[in-house]
Amino acid sequence: MKKVDKSHFSEAHILTVASAFRQSKILLTSIELGVFSLLGSRELTAKDVAFELQTDEDTTERLLNSLTALGFTTKYRNHYKNTSDSLRFLDKISPDYLGSLLHMNLNWESWGKLTEVVRTGKSIYKNLYEERSDEFIKAYVDSVHRSYNYEAEGVSKAITLKNVKKMMDLGCGSGMYSIEFMKRNPDMEVVLMDYPKVIPITEKYMEQAKLNTNNYRFIAGKVKDDDFESGFDLIYASFLFEEFTIWENMDIMRKCFNSLNKGGRLIIHENFINNDRTSPVHSVVYSLNLKLHTENGNTFSENDYWIMLKEAGFQKVDNLVTDYGTILIRGTKTY
Repeated sequence: MKKVDKSHFSEAHILTVASAFRQSKILLTSIELGVFSLLGSRELTAKDVAFELQTDEDTTERLLNSLTALGFTTKYRNHYKNTSDSLRFLDKISPDYLGSLLHMNLNWESWGKLTEVVRTGKSIYKNLYEERSDEFIKAYVDSVHRSYNYEAEGVSKAITLKNVKKMMDLGCGSGMYSIEFMKRNPDMEVVLMDYPKVIPITEKYMEQAKLNTNNYRFIAGKVKDDDFESGFDLIYASFLFEEFTIWENMDIMRKCFNSLNKGGRLIIHENFINNDRTSPVHSVVYSLNLKLHTENGNTFSENDYWIMLKEAGFQKVDNLVTDYGTILIRGTKTY
């Protein structure tokens, strides 16, 4: 049997990856300009769209044709229309609107400097929460909320809350996990802590949740620098430790340990990477994103977190798995 030369498959893969930025930018630019929201349920010509968006007609037509080629719009007799999926996910008035994609467009400039960062090892931002615009921070928090809110209930069910009287949501973001925790245990006191630019966003999400309790409060501060109050039975930290070095993380974990009551738990929810740092793809690529946007951020393996927790003083470390398959790492203060 003649041996099949598979080199063309490799070539196709290389070309696909190398040119993927074009399709990404077509979509992100269309979201930024508001093309999908303008179309809504209507059928408009390129001239109509260009007039309402105040854009160049010829280039707008090319953009709309590209959206049609990519399956985001349809075209009939020079009139463009949203597909059902675009109408659902890309129109601002839809409850399923993926407005969080805007933060990817705001990341475009920094990712364009990847070559420079690889050469120098110097990040573009030391702390994106302090240096980026309020628009970027909101888009980022919205993006994380949109990406992980579906699993918040499952995370809540995986954690025993029965005897928790006081907990802290460290790096709370939108507060989506605290919202689910308080639904299950409305009597406990909840402290939500994040950067000063994030907390106003958290407050709005908490208001929208319309919880049957107001037994929560906010702390705007810096997790790495600020001291924590004491008396917690549970500390929940999601997508927090990826901002810092292993040594900085151990310092933060020690503060958590000292803030917990006997029997208290620190629950860690992160984008874990495997031990040789080559999978899963999301976590590997995200490690580069952290290099671009933080001074010392990185993704860590489950084994890394076990070691950090042990070094921080936690006597018992184990894993929890939610109904969605999400892995949480639990450190318990046994004495």
